[in-house]
Amino acid sequence: MKKNFFKPIIFFPTIFLLFAIIFLIMISPLKMILLNASPEKPTYIVQILPNTPVAKSGIQINDELVDINDRTPKDPTQASLFLHDNMGKLTKISILRNGKKIDFNIQLNSQDTGNGYLGAELSELKL
Repeated sequence: MKKNFFKPIIFFPTIFLLFAIIFLIMISPLKMILLNASPEKPTYIVQILPNTPVAKSGIQINDELVDINDRTPKDPTQASLFLHDNMGKLTKISILRNGKKIDFNIQLNSQDTGNGYLGAELSELKL
């Protein structure tokens, strides 16, 4: 009876390749969790409250907030944290409107009066 020595040589690399592919598929979400790296999401102004810093500035609903003091937030939550870091300060807010970047210098509220330091609701979805 003749033994086939080639089957294990083909079988093991195939299994290794399969595990390598599965590992690469799984590592991408795991890397995001471990590095606290979530995909970037746009931040839109979806509501502007009256008598607030943003209402006086000229920023409009559906403007995309792209920078706060030259720091780019990756999502609305991080944008809120950046605004908190600048509470009570004159802050450079950069937005995108119709593909054009516009800068505003806004004096943020020194306290969160229930409508945030900017006076706007932020969302990753446009209205």
